[in-house]
Order: sequence, then structure tokens, then C-alpha cells
Amino acid sequence: MILHGDTDPVARAILEHAGREVASIAHALDPSARLPLAPCGGLGEVLLAWLPPETRARCLAPQGDSAQGALRMIERHLKKAAP
Repeated sequence: MILHGDTDPVARAILEHAGREVASIAHALDPSARLPLAPCGGLGEVLLAWLPPETRARCLAPQGDSAQGALRMIERHLKKAAP
């Protein structure tokens, strides 16, 4: 995959900003930074390289797509709610 951020300063600035924004969102959702992150979707893998090191260190490979994650959450909820 060609990453223009490696050669173009404007692209690099955009990707660095995007990485900082992802880190900011992660911090807002988990200020204690205890939960792992799994960047996914079309930009997840691309932005991984542009995350600040402390955010990147929390990242794990996704275990599926968002629909699979939603189904896992529903299954867990149903198991807890079952008599």
C-alpha cells in the first residue's frame, strides 16, 4: 500500500493529526487507559502507524468486524440475563 504520508509533508500532517484525534477519542472513552484498542475498518490499519506510541502500545488486532463485535456483546448480555 502506498502511504503518501511517508513522502508528502501535507499528507504526513493530516495523518499525524488523525492519529492524535484517535488517541484523544480513546482517552475520552477510557481516561485510565486500561482497556485495549482494536483499530478496525478501512482506516484502522493505516492509522495504526500514526498513533502516538502510548496509544499504539494498547492496540490489538481486531477479532472480527463491528457486526461480529455487536453479536458478541448481545450474546454476553443474554447469558447474563438468562435465569
